[in-house]
Amino acid sequence: MTGDLSGHYQQGVAWPDLAIADGHRVSPASAYLRPALHRPNLTVRTGCLVTRLIIDGGRCSGAAYVRDGAVEQVHAATEVVLCAGAVGSPQLLMLSGIGPAAHLSALGIKVTADLPGVGSNMQDHPVVTATYAAAAPMRASAYNHGETYAALSSPQAGDWPDLQLFPILLPVAPPGRETPEMRFALAASVVAPASRGTVRLASASPDTAPLIDPGFLTAPADLDRMETGLGIIRRAAASPAMNKLGIWEAWPGPDTRDSGAVRTWARSGVGSYYHPAGTCRIGPVTDPGAVVNPQLRIHGITGLRVADASVMPVIPNAPLHATVLAIAEKAADLITAPS
Repeated sequence: MTGDLSGHYQQGVAWPDLAIADGHRVSPASAYLRPALHRPNLTVRTGCLVTRLIIDGGRCSGAAYVRDGAVEQVHAATEVVLCAGAVGSPQLLMLSGIGPAAHLSALGIKVTADLPGVGSNMQDHPVVTATYAAAAPMRASAYNHGETYAALSSPQAGDWPDLQLFPILLPVAPPGRETPEMRFALAASVVAPASRGTVRLASASPDTAPLIDPGFLTAPADLDRMETGLGIIRRAAASPAMNKLGIWEAWPGPDTRDSGAVRTWARSGVGSYYHPAGTCRIGPVTDPGAVVNPQLRIHGITGLRVADASVMPVIPNAPLHATVLAIAEKAADLITAPS
């Protein structure tokens, strides 16, 4: 056990930190945006699809968007801050001509800034689950259907834990598998992955979803890590304490035991922890894969910053919520600092 996975000793089993106040989940919108809606210098427009950034002479001065079928524009006197996430931010940059030149040219998009790193270096936390049935109904979750978490190190780990293990107290099963009647799942996630993926445009149309290749388990070390994590949760489920609950493993099942079968299960059932990051990473202008500098400004374009999970060079070995808020807080300091 550890008293606080966000504290000094970040390995072990602990209760999770939850963004909950008075029994309600606290989102960034409720914590930051709603209290500021009364400000006269703030306008929030919803139901909009941003189609491109307005760039002239190497400077970003605004954005074009569609609202209720009408094309509109918004202009910034000082700068534009892009916060569309690790998928949306590189997508919008590429639609605006900022990204890998060959990729953009192939789609008929005029290249404004050749930045090969836009949409590259995608990282996420892959998750594989084992699903269990029980002889009697399980106690209902009091919080977020996952009451505890473990941060552990596999033999492939460096200086920090590379595995996160947690329960899912909901009726879940891997894709394409039947869910047992009384059920829960134990999940293993590789939270220090070596694998990298990409975000690319499917077309020059902003209405078309981008092509996302998460690259899960493409690095051999990540498959080793996942096999270790699955072994830990399955041994825990087979322990005497769990046997008292009358549980049995529905998926992957007792026939999936040797290393080859476990690895096949991991490849076929891997999914996302929904923590994409890294597709507009920070780095010096001399780094061909970098997209923004330490002040979050886009290389080669003035008046434009990115402030979201896409700027992370390396994904943290934990859910990204708090880190993204820290990036936003830092961005606010950079924007308001005396020039």
